Amino acid sequence: MYLWKYWRESRMLFLGYLGLVAIAMIWSLVTFHSGVRGNNQIPGTVFLIVDRLFLAVPVLYLGSLGVGRALGEGTGAFLLTRPRKRSWFVWRDWGLGLLLVAGTVIGLNVWSGYWMYRMSTALYRSTGVASPLTVQEMIGLNVLSLMLACALLFSVVYLATILRKSSNGVILGIGALVGYLALNALLEHYMIGELPSLMLNPYRFTHTGNIPQEALASGVWVSVAIRAGILLLFPIAAQLRLERMEIAR
Repeated sequence: MYLWKYWRESRMLFLGYLGLVAIAMIWSLVTFHSGVRGNNQIPGTVFLIVDRLFLAVPVLYLGSLGVGRALGEGTGAFLLTRPRKRSWFVWRDWGLGLLLVAGTVIGLNVWSGYWMYRMSTALYRSTGVASPLTVQEMIGLNVLSLMLACALLFSVVYLATILRKSSNGVILGIGALVGYLALNALLEHYMIGELPSLMLNPYRFTHTGNIPQEALASGVWVSVAIRAGILLLFPIAAQLRLERMEIAR
């Protein structure tokens, strides 16, 4: 029942986003194959808009749902007095939320994978040089990289929502991420150093003759394991906070 409530609150935005991806993909395919001058730039433009801008919307919204939102709406006391441990709500929220985030990321990369296939095929036909990585491997790495970044955004907002006892915690979560980026910019500006990137880069550039190509970067899987471990800290922190929280009845 509780998970159904979470799905009911999130399904319109989740399905709407996947529908937007499908519409944009069909439109880009039609314009790309229409042969009209200038239309070759449209697919890339549409992809950047959907990828960089609209993907953040469902991720932020999903992070603001769950028991933290219930606390802000006054139904938290009812939920947390049920015969369930408070940790049950946290891990169900976080797990289902990540599952929906994964759905949006995979849906988006079905589109990008098509264009990667076209570009790698065109490169091979024109140069005879094959990429060190197959298209399937690159799609998998892109999904993994984007999923880790979106999962971090989701987890930060989810924890902030519980800390604030309100879906307005999304503002606190965004503020924390913006602060991280601002601090990194200051460190780089004054040449002190730099913080780890929020986005995993699984590639390194290599050359076959004069042709630049992308190969698997060294230490990628260690970085993935570290980032996955960091992600687990957020639901653990949310659980600890919720277990110590006094709920007014």
